[in-house]
Amino acid sequence: MNRRIWLAIALILVAVLVTAGVLHVNAARCGCVDAKRLVAQALSREATGSYIAHVTTTTGYGGKVTQTHAAVYHQGPSEKIQYPGMNASWSMTSHGKSYIYLPKGKRLLITEMSRLLSVRDRTALLLANFEVRCVRMDAIAGRRAYVVEIAAADRPSKRLWIDRENHTILRTDDYSASGDKRSSTEMDDVSFGAKIDPNTFALPSPKRVQYVMMCKSGESADLFRDLGFRVTKPTYLPKGYRLEGYHLLYSTCGCGHRSAQLTYSDGLNVISVFQTPRMISCCKTMGGAACDDQNCGIATQGQVTRSGRTVVVVGDLTPSDVRKIAESVR
Repeated sequence: MNRRIWLAIALILVAVLVTAGVLHVNAARCGCVDAKRLVAQALSREATGSYIAHVTTTTGYGGKVTQTHAAVYHQGPSEKIQYPGMNASWSMTSHGKSYIYLPKGKRLLITEMSRLLSVRDRTALLLANFEVRCVRMDAIAGRRAYVVEIAAADRPSKRLWIDRENHTILRTDDYSASGDKRSSTEMDDVSFGAKIDPNTFALPSPKRVQYVMMCKSGESADLFRDLGFRVTKPTYLPKGYRLEGYHLLYSTCGCGHRSAQLTYSDGLNVISVFQTPRMISCCKTMGGAACDDQNCGIATQGQVTRSGRTVVVVGDLTPSDVRKIAESVR
């Protein structure tokens, strides 16, 4: 056989062996990791880490793909996401509350976060309900990361890119229950231990912006005692879901419309059960466009009517499960 042909074959064999070796090394490095422990460390790290990062979020919906860019300032339990522009909006979580600033109208929307489940509780739920495995190594923002898959049959799933050194989550991919990729958020660059100005997490003065309470949270159904109807729990839920919080929602249009919301979590996903006075619907009475109620436009697939109230269930579930949950609210 021609010497050049032998040389070409030899080079191909070397390439194949090298590639196989790299794949084997990656698999071995990832395979020796306790994936469940790694995820637990990453979720715990969210409450203690400190960094400044620039992130890109890609979202696909209805056949369209959109991208947003933002700067993230993370310090322990506080995190602020600043979007670019002179009059840019921002969001922040801090001390059990989340905030969204809307430049148009200079409004600060405030939501009290769930109180019933701790980070440890949510982590335990996730690890009990999902298969967690490390699938490979990768590089994100110039850093080595474990790629961890969190999945269960017929449920939305997630992939995490977890920093090999400090266990910070560098990238997150979210998938629907049908396996379609919904969104991806990835760090373009990150600086750990960077000094963050304390004023970064300061709230604007109420004299400069309008504070709007969107949602109050409580630890029992006593939160709903002034609604004028009895709020009840569903008797059916998919396996593995646990009550996460009681929430009282306020319309942002000033019409006085209030709704009860019960939230349930399996550690990764959330089911919301809304209960609203049947005869009060600002969407209908105010023509929809004039009212900024957050419950307007919710799909009616999981909607049923009960004596004096309307029940709406929202969650990434099969239509039959959504309907079954709604009908179990008595």
